[in-house]
Amino acid sequence: MTVASARTTIVILASLEAEVAQLDNQLAGLTPRTMGIWTEYRASLPATDIVVIHTGVGMTAGAAAAEHGIATHTPRCVINFGSGGSHVRDLLPGDIVIANRVIACNTLQILATGEELFIDRQFRVQGQSIDRGGSVVACDPHLVDLARTAAAGWIPERWPRPGPPGHLFDRQPSIRIGPVISSDMWVQSPDRIDALHSRHRSLAADMESAASGQVASLHGTPFLAIKDISNNELYVNTDIRLGEIPAPLDEVGKRSAGLVVRVLRLLDGQET
Repeated sequence: MTVASARTTIVILASLEAEVAQLDNQLAGLTPRTMGIWTEYRASLPATDIVVIHTGVGMTAGAAAAEHGIATHTPRCVINFGSGGSHVRDLLPGDIVIANRVIACNTLQILATGEELFIDRQFRVQGQSIDRGGSVVACDPHLVDLARTAAAGWIPERWPRPGPPGHLFDRQPSIRIGPVISSDMWVQSPDRIDALHSRHRSLAADMESAASGQVASLHGTPFLAIKDISNNELYVNTDIRLGEIPAPLDEVGKRSAGLVVRVLRLLDGQET
């Protein structure tokens, strides 16, 4: 007699409704459910239940949604996906970053000289820890390897309106592995972006993944972040007018959602 294997749950976190919609398109239908302040969306693979949580934007939202998802569903792993801004000149809109670590880059001490000292470990006073978790969280190596496998041979859709032939943006999207930093700041200054990249070797920045990763680390839950590049402030500053961002919502999160679905199929035991 064959005994059916136990089903597992995977929690997916996305900050924007538009990003959830991209996953909805590629998972062939998500069923919404309200749980307190959270809207969850459910889908099923042959051996896996998928719970997608719309987190909202920001570090507090990312941490709170991760705690809700882990405490409620005891998932096999947590995956944060969506869009982010490039921190290097050769990553452009449409490219994808698989995070090997996520970094809360605003964990700083401002020295008497005015210099910023990044705190990359737990704060301690006379040998006692005064916080929980560090500001640098390694993504689960197995999940990073799965994402690398899922990406092999896959060519993401080009970002629309790439420019004339030979233009910098006229290229096939690339997929890279490296650090992603998170904070509640939107940094547009090239000098500041270069300084952050120099400090952290960051490929991209978002506003949630490090906070979600910190919570997952506290629970011992495997964590992965996958981001597609929606803007590169090193070339063109995003036009932010009174808090309204004219982002192409039909594009943000599309490519990272595509890679997430490929990872989910591998985790479920399916071929991509």
